[in-house]
Amino acid sequence: MKYRQVMCIPRRLPLTWQEPGSMMSKEKALSINWMLAKGALLGFLAVLLGASGSHWLGHLLDAAEQRAYQTAVSYQFYHALALLFTGLLYAHARMGSLLVAGYLFAIGTVLFSGSIYLLTLTESMRWLGPVTPLGGLCLMGGWAVLLVAAIRRWRR
Repeated sequence: MKYRQVMCIPRRLPLTWQEPGSMMSKEKALSINWMLAKGALLGFLAVLLGASGSHWLGHLLDAAEQRAYQTAVSYQFYHALALLFTGLLYAHARMGSLLVAGYLFAIGTVLFSGSIYLLTLTESMRWLGPVTPLGGLCLMGGWAVLLVAAIRRWRR
């Protein structure tokens, strides 16, 4: 009995998703890969830090610190998904503002969640308090840029 080959899986997968026959610049392909990789990394770290926070740090942190830590994990996870979503949008729409939104999401997540992690876990890093609002501003900026991009795309 002979088997028919139903699907051919390429040995090497393409770096990005794109329509067959469409041309994509190397810079855009790298930007898409950057956003998708950073979004996946931030999502992975959010799950890792959330699990370690609930299992190992629960007895070390007081209730207020646990809430702050959980807020950092939640915001990191939400914005990892936003970064993945923005990368996929950027793959299909040729809008530079989506790249700006992706950078703002990535920088904002690192500043916002990272500073909260360090503030809750260390006593000596209290000088990081002003960094948290800067991260929040970057996150808000990312959403604002994404909104403007959506409005511009809708008006076309």
